[in-house]
Amino acid sequence: MLKASMKWERIVLLVFFGNYLINEVAAGLSALVPLSEDGSGWGPYIVFTVIAAIVVGLLSWWFLKSSLRSSGLRAGLVFGVAGALVSIATTFVSGIFGTLFDTGSLAAVWEVLPNFLPFLWDVSTLVLIGYWVVPAALVGWFIERGAPRSATITP
Repeated sequence: MLKASMKWERIVLLVFFGNYLINEVAAGLSALVPLSEDGSGWGPYIVFTVIAAIVVGLLSWWFLKSSLRSSGLRAGLVFGVAGALVSIATTFVSGIFGTLFDTGSLAAVWEVLPNFLPFLWDVSTLVLIGYWVVPAALVGWFIERGAPRSATITP
């Protein structure tokens, strides 16, 4: 269970802000990277993933700097998992409403819904989980390492 000291509101706001930065700024910057000579799209994809991981690391530090240092790794994991879940939920909601506003038909939305599960099993979802959870956990681990050790009294 998440303690009150983790401040759910702050997690949600930072995660939505991070999701916006990743989807708009990181994607825009990675689009400036040219494709390779053979037409492979791996260059921009790798640049996007690196920029996204840096953004998540910075936002994790911003969130974790006011948390308890002794539970930094756990707080970082919670932040990263929350980020991944919000990102997936945002994709789901924007897909539904994008289809609804494009077609104006609930029947078209119903036809699109079965396509979401195969989307979840794509390798890009693993990359998304990776660039949210790994940097947040690393930042939490580094913050926890800096926490003072509890003193033990030896008789």
